[in-house]
Amino acid sequence: MASPVLDVKSLKFIPMVQAGWCRYLLGVDDQGNSFTVSPDPMYESLAKQLAGVKVGETCDIHEVLSPILKDAKIFGVDLYEAGLGEYVEKVFAQLIAGKGAVRATLKRYLAEA
Repeated sequence: MASPVLDVKSLKFIPMVQAGWCRYLLGVDDQGNSFTVSPDPMYESLAKQLAGVKVGETCDIHEVLSPILKDAKIFGVDLYEAGLGEYVEKVFAQLIAGKGAVRATLKRYLAEA
């Protein structure tokens, strides 16, 4: 008997974690205060990729995140090929919308669960 095929479009919280991790790498908390990001061997290159992202400001999220989300060394697969990249981008956009956006985004998605 064949195993059921997972519809990646049904995944909500795994891509939210990936978007949240990218948001964390900005080193800015939900109130706009800077903090020190935990040591990570890839942090320097990831921080350079995210350098143009400012909480509360618009940016080309696809341009910023695609090199990260395509990196199979990080996620094991290209998240766009897996069908998750666009959803991660959508959540990331919500997480950087402004002060309090992380809390508001989490509350919204948890209420839908």
